Amino acid sequence: MSIQTPPYSAGVLGQGITYPPTLDTATGRLKLSWGTDVVAQSIQSICQTQPGERVMLPDYGAGSVTFDPIDMARMKVALEKSIADYEPRALDVDVQVSLGVPGEVIASIAFRVAGDATTRTLTYPLFVGP
Repeated sequence: MSIQTPPYSAGVLGQGITYPPTLDTATGRLKLSWGTDVVAQSIQSICQTQPGERVMLPDYGAGSVTFDPIDMARMKVALEKSIADYEPRALDVDVQVSLGVPGEVIASIAFRVAGDATTRTLTYPLFVGP
């Protein structure tokens, strides 16, 4: 059994365990991701982490809005700041926050990966309430 060799782009953007972590059923090892997938998964990780969850990075995360009034401007600024602080490979980040179905706030995150001209968009439910 051999370890999968990452493509050339992994040297520029890095390689890591997929987010969320999953097993490769063929090898029994953790799946790896590299290239532009690593950047998108890192942004997804920032969105899903509440500040204080990571002991060594207490400010890492999108910010807790569970018990706060819905202030979409504040959510937008907090998410843009977190991405700028913790994902330097994401350039030209533009976050648009909108209301979805009642009790849901959706974030559309447009970004460009360093060294690539293609703009990508990640849509994530920031808050799903009662």
